[in-house]
Amino acid sequence: MFLTGCSKQDAAQERVPENLRTTLREVAKKQSTASANAKCAIQEAYLYDGPLPFPRPPNIEVLAVVIEISGYADGFDFDDIDLIDADTGENYGSDPGLWPLTADGLADVKAEIPAAPGPATVLLLYGYDKVPRRIKLGYWGKEIVTEPAKVADSGRALFPAGAPPERSN
Repeated sequence: MFLTGCSKQDAAQERVPENLRTTLREVAKKQSTASANAKCAIQEAYLYDGPLPFPRPPNIEVLAVVIEISGYADGFDFDDIDLIDADTGENYGSDPGLWPLTADGLADVKAEIPAAPGPATVLLLYGYDKVPRRIKLGYWGKEIVTEPAKVADSGRALFPAGAPPERSN
């Protein structure tokens, strides 16, 4: 796979059929513009040590970020939400585990995130060897949460004990 936004062409890109390149560009454009009217706020951010629907990775801090989001368009890809260190600007990357939250605030391991335009309350789980202490969120090079949120040392459990290892993206 190659990044459609890269300007440097290489031999692998030249072997990709033009119709596939066109499709990839269209998907990238749809995803990258899907946050244009989105409103996103961090409700909670904390180091998570509660139950998980998958084995806890060794030597990794799990960061739970609960967001409220609305106004996103068709094509918004929740796993493209980047974690950004609010103090240094370093982008830690994307691909969090993600689940919608139920009315009682627990992750629903079987439900789908509401279709555009939302609203949705979504749990994002990131795992790193060291988590930043203040965060923002980005999406395709744009900050979608510009007001820094402090990362708490702990928080509430978000999965019922023994939650089945269902969908995470």
